[in-house]
Amino acid sequence: MPTPTSAVKSKPVVRSAELPGSFMKSLFAGALPADVVFPYPRQDAEARETLDLVLESFRSWARERLDGGAIDRAAAFPEAQVRDLKELGILGLTIPEEYGGGGLSITAYCRLMEEIGHHCAAIATIVGAHLGIGSKGIVHYGSAAQKKRWLPGVAKGDPLCAYALTEAGSGSDAASLKTRAVWDETRQVWMMNGNKRFITNGGHAGLFTVFARTEIRGEDKISAFVVTRDLPGVSTGKEEDKLGLKGSSTTDLYLENVPVPKDNLLGEPGRGFKYAMEILNE
Repeated sequence: MPTPTSAVKSKPVVRSAELPGSFMKSLFAGALPADVVFPYPRQDAEARETLDLVLESFRSWARERLDGGAIDRAAAFPEAQVRDLKELGILGLTIPEEYGGGGLSITAYCRLMEEIGHHCAAIATIVGAHLGIGSKGIVHYGSAAQKKRWLPGVAKGDPLCAYALTEAGSGSDAASLKTRAVWDETRQVWMMNGNKRFITNGGHAGLFTVFARTEIRGEDKISAFVVTRDLPGVSTGKEEDKLGLKGSSTTDLYLENVPVPKDNLLGEPGRGFKYAMEILNE
């Protein structure tokens, strides 16, 4: 019987030309494709200097104003700290500069989230839902008019953003969602009905990226929409009593005959599931 060592030695070498196009598939094939990994994303001197200033500003504030343990014990949304984050510009750091944001890269964002999480996981969740997923759809797929309309406010943290994909019967199987938007030709709106579950920032968000089933050229497809809290029929449920992260807001989102304007359709109709997965992947 061959020893483990001899088995490894006898294994054929996988040449780079034979490697799968995916980094993870390559690992399963027993190969590390260096050209996929490197050059590892590194910041230039100016970007590092900007990030260092942001981190120092946050740390200085956190030392005086952020007690993660106290926030968790209070089990309430930290209104005062979120107001401070708006003033510090933290809630707009990854929004493009032309819309009033900081234009930070994903590398800088990850480093910032590491620092926030060190001090308070609930605050990290609030910021992550706002920047990481809640507003990402507009940044990536919004039209020029949509970006101009919403991103300047988002960069200031007003409105706070949320991401509404999960439903009671569609968690990990997101494609089975039931929320539906039906086009009303007379009113030129999408009439939306459905319920979303476990929406982070739900109780305090003013803007939701919502995914719903739509009929596109006779086919049932998922589309993405920007739904604002001021639209008739939009409401949220009670705050979930969670085991941890008690300072973050987690609620259901109710959509009852919501007239979503046609200009609130995000990106291309029928491409919503692709958008949802790309946002989560990033």
